[in-house]
Amino acid sequence: LSSLVNETENAKLTWVTDIEKLKNIGAISSHADLLRMFIDEAHTDFVEKEMRWNLAEVLETENGIGIHTLDLSNNDNIGLQLIKDKRTVEFLKQIEGGSAFKRIALQQFLSSSAVGLISMPTNNVKNFINCGMAAERLWLAATALDLQIHPVNVPLIFFYKNSIEKNLNIPEKDKAILTNLEYNFKNIFSLSQQEQAMFMFRIFKATPSPERTIRKSRKKILSIGRA
Repeated sequence: LSSLVNETENAKLTWVTDIEKLKNIGAISSHADLLRMFIDEAHTDFVEKEMRWNLAEVLETENGIGIHTLDLSNNDNIGLQLIKDKRTVEFLKQIEGGSAFKRIALQQFLSSSAVGLISMPTNNVKNFINCGMAAERLWLAATALDLQIHPVNVPLIFFYKNSIEKNLNIPEKDKAILTNLEYNFKNIFSLSQQEQAMFMFRIFKATPSPERTIRKSRKKILSIGRA
């Protein structure tokens, strides 16, 4: 898998298997997940644009993430359903709660064989495109080896918006926390100050889910014109 990524210009794949480092990555990721719930725009994106909360929504849109495909326990399923309601999120903000959601993320990382990160020397557009191609090669090869890939990129998005775009509409104390988390993240993966983390994922062995993700057919998304 590493050699496939290395075939892409400037792409670098770093693996983490140390249990303490996996715990730290899980803590960083879970903080970002919770922060996403507490920002109105990010919460709306997650609830309305990303998630599909029942089979009817899945069949109607043929995109997004069906909750039935996540193989959640009953308790975790109920917890995820609850955060659709902004009143629940507002209550969690007031009491500085949300530890249950952090627990889910931490368990996922501790059950992983490894966490991988594809990074590039800089954050220009060409490198983002090349990273996408490298990630695709890696994902297809992992699938052929009966390995499961779970992208975990919410922390990377927050780091980018906080330290590069500098446009996060959150309190200064939360920006400072993100800056510190990014510093720890770079140390875990031994990234230089200029290197851009672009694609993080968990890799593990598991029985494939019996539920398949439904996607639009090519007829609905591909149009071929004639000169």
